[in-house]
Amino acid sequence: MIFSTLHSKDTNEDPKTSSIVGGLLLLPDQIFYKVVNRACGNILPLNNGSILSFEFWPHWPADGTSNTNFVEPDVVIHCEYRDIIIEAKYSETSGQYREQWENEIIAYKTLYGTKNFDGVAFRCC
Repeated sequence: MIFSTLHSKDTNEDPKTSSIVGGLLLLPDQIFYKVVNRACGNILPLNNGSILSFEFWPHWPADGTSNTNFVEPDVVIHCEYRDIIIEAKYSETSGQYREQWENEIIAYKTLYGTKNFDGVAFRCC
């Protein structure tokens, strides 16, 4: 929960996101990637390279999105071959909605371009 505490995030899903993803990031990079791939139904490419950096709850510009102020994915993990965007929800049965994913992808592409993005993260969420 350290990342959620550092970011003053105390809603139901944020401490879980911080605890689970923060803990998984302690694993070797390829083991972390295998866990993420399995959670996505084994549809990701086999190798994502090394994790270069990660950020919890970044604020990305809202340009071109339906958001007013900013876009805030739960976690972005910058890797050698592609980046991973994680949008976690408290419940498995509610909370995820397409517009939020689309806004995150638009904001990502605006900020980083398409070099490390192949759309797989969108399909897997």
